[in-house]
Formats: sequence, C-alpha cells, structure tokens
Amino acid sequence: MRSVTAGSENVSTYVMLVDSASGAPETGYTIANLDLSYVREFAAPSTKADAVALGATTTEHTDNRAIEIDATDMEGLYRVDWPNLAFAAGASQVTLYVKGVGLAPAVETVMIGAPVDVTAISGDTS
Repeated sequence: MRSVTAGSENVSTYVMLVDSASGAPETGYTIANLDLSYVREFAAPSTKADAVALGATTTEHTDNRAIEIDATDMEGLYRVDWPNLAFAAGASQVTLYVKGVGLAPAVETVMIGAPVDVTAISGDTS
C-alpha cells in the first residue's frame, strides 16, 4: 500500500483503466469523461471533479488533471493529479476514486503518515 507524508503537495498517482465489460485495458479514453473523487478517513467524500486533460505526460502537476501514459506500450495506464486537500494532516488514509462510463472504477487507498525526521533516524545533520 502506498503512503505519503501528511501535508504532501502535488501528489500524482497512476491508475489502470479497464473496460467494465471485457476487463481489457482502456486506451484512448476521453479524459473529460473521467470523474475524480476521494474520501478521507471518517469524513464526507469530496465533491466530484471532472478531469481535465494534461498537455503531456511531462506536464507539471495540476490538480484534477489526467493523461493517458502510452496507448501502445502501457495500455490502460493513466496519470491522475490529486488536490493537496486529499493528503492534508488530520486523517490516516485517503481513498482515491476514478470512474467513467464503460470503465470499472479505479480505486486506491493511500496511507497518510506523520513527517519523518531523517536526522533522528540517521543521526546525520549535514
């Protein structure tokens, strides 16, 4: 299971989009037809956001945007950029949810942890 530090910003995840009927990887899906939402532990779900297409796979993080990675060599793999509020302190996990017509929902739970003091672990203060 993936984890991030509480308060992390500009978190992107990669999801597999698959056809709900055949189970085959979905290529060429229209990004504007993706619905993005999340729910933090013991909280109300976020308001659904309609995804907007990123310009390229190398584009900097932009909240509620997505892009297909490579329809030929990585069929069905899409990048999704999540809003910072999803990973704010105050919850120990967030469940990310991507859906679209004709797709099986893509769901991932991410653990939200306390910041780690690296100097306390390594003793290195340089």
